[in-house]
Amino acid sequence: MKAALQAIAEEPRIAVYLADVEGYTRQEIADIMGTPIGTVATHLHRGRGQLRVLLQDYARGRGSVPPRVPPVSSNQTDPPRPRGLLPGRAPARPR
Repeated sequence: MKAALQAIAEEPRIAVYLADVEGYTRQEIADIMGTPIGTVATHLHRGRGQLRVLLQDYARGRGSVPPRVPPVSSNQTDPPRPRGLLPGRAPARPR
């Protein structure tokens, strides 16, 4: 955990540490860091996202998380729909 936290950029790392380890509110973190609260929210979002990826990779390497499976696109599983028809509607009559 410590190595993963050290791997993210400084400002997101500080924000994540103050929020998730020390328990400060976003407003308190904004006051400590001297930045607007919206910037703190951005740092928390980015820092937590980076931390999540790093920790998932670590857990995957230890066999704690199953390997990634690529998502199946919807066009591979849905049958093709006739062009120009909407569900529940009759085709338009020629004029």
